[in-house]
Amino acid sequence: MWFSDAPEAALIAGPTAQGDRHTVKASGAFGTIEIQLEAKNLPDSPKSSALGGDGH
Repeated sequence: MWFSDAPEAALIAGPTAQGDRHTVKASGAFGTIEIQLEAKNLPDSPKSSALGGDGH
């Protein structure tokens, strides 16, 4: 495989969260990269993210 370390993942949930956040971090000989997406909940379905919502 092209990576030397095993990938890691963490899931952190908060019962009072007002949206969701996805963070991807990578580092290697090339340097480092961090990408973060934040989305609000859908008003009609607070357990669903507007990021992947119904297309509106």
